[in-house]
Amino acid sequence: VRRLDRTPGSSSGDSLGVLLPLRAEGDLDPLFCVHPAIGLSWAYSGLLRHLDRQQPLYGLQARRFSEPDTPAPGLEEMVEDYLHEIRTVQPSGPYSLLGWSFGGIVAHAIAVRLQQEGEEVALLAMMDSYLPTDGWEGGRLSYDSPEVPSAIAESIGHDPASPESPLAGLGADAFSALVKVFVDIANLCDHISVGKFMGDILFFAAAADRADSELTPDIWSPHTNGRVEVHSIDCVHGAMTQPRPLSEIGRILAARLAGNSGQQGKV
Repeated sequence: VRRLDRTPGSSSGDSLGVLLPLRAEGDLDPLFCVHPAIGLSWAYSGLLRHLDRQQPLYGLQARRFSEPDTPAPGLEEMVEDYLHEIRTVQPSGPYSLLGWSFGGIVAHAIAVRLQQEGEEVALLAMMDSYLPTDGWEGGRLSYDSPEVPSAIAESIGHDPASPESPLAGLGADAFSALVKVFVDIANLCDHISVGKFMGDILFFAAAADRADSELTPDIWSPHTNGRVEVHSIDCVHGAMTQPRPLSEIGRILAARLAGNSGQQGKV
């Protein structure tokens, strides 16, 4: 994952904005990617090389990075916020959504809301996203909880404070915001209510660390009237956005987006 010192396609160069234009140009409908629990969507930049060059790609990021005094939002508040940002780029459907980890939960909620408002959702895709069964990691965290750094590192596959991390250039304020976003989301997971999506879910499962887990993609079956199409990716959860796994995910996404594009305008 490359560092984003300046956001590609952005005149402001704000890589910490709520709407992150990873590729703003292109004549296809955009793919909107929702942040994982760290609140940043930089990792989705690795998809660019695998998608059509005419495929716009946007990330959605936690507002606390650009507005540090923002109160911790609930899921519905996130949906409202991100939908507003999405519609500044694409006022009407069909929409395509992707989310890694916690981002998949938000993407699902956005998709449900869009359908409730009469919009078409052409693609809902998740990268190893699971609904919490007993709260995040089974307990409530505080910003200074000693387990937070290791939990963050495990969730994204590297220590964000390491000099080798793609997030190494964040700076103290942004890193502090990352910790707060992560903890807020961890605690939010005790209070999530999930609606029902009308359509199929494209699911990428991290196969390498699911053997001993009680969580399976079938956890989403009650929350869709379609099927959960599972593609097993040979990696652990935190490695989903590393180059090799992302190349496989990107190939499947590209084919699906191309198919959806071919269906536009057909009855």
